[in-house]
Amino acid sequence: MINLSSPIVIVFFTSILTNLISLFFYKIMVDKEKVLEIKRKIKEIQEEAKKKKKEGDIQGYQRLLNEMNPYIVENFRMMSKPLSISLIPNLILFFFLSQNYKNTIFKSPLPLPLIGENIHWILFFLFSSISLNMLFKKIFDLDF
Repeated sequence: MINLSSPIVIVFFTSILTNLISLFFYKIMVDKEKVLEIKRKIKEIQEEAKKKKKEGDIQGYQRLLNEMNPYIVENFRMMSKPLSISLIPNLILFFFLSQNYKNTIFKSPLPLPLIGENIHWILFFLFSSISLNMLFKKIFDLDF
């Protein structure tokens, strides 16, 4: 039976919660179609800029880079808004973990390359968050 008050379980569930909070805000605040359109436009301009650079047309290359900048800024603005909002609850959860599990080390069932078998809670949180984020992005169709 899994001990729900075990530090490893709490850190793992906190990792799940932080991911769900972040993805919730992305889901409701980001227009996926608009992001995909902006990325498509950036890719088109990049391909055209490569051609100009190969041809030696430096002015055309610079013009295309300048044309691409507003799209990059718009994409950054759209993606950073949900991040800034989800940061607050996630920082609170992370603060909770850092206060309660300061010196907690988990023992890995298998030694990890370059790390060994002892994993600090922050590293475990990072590994689980990255893995869960990839999984949840596929499940909630937020891969853009």
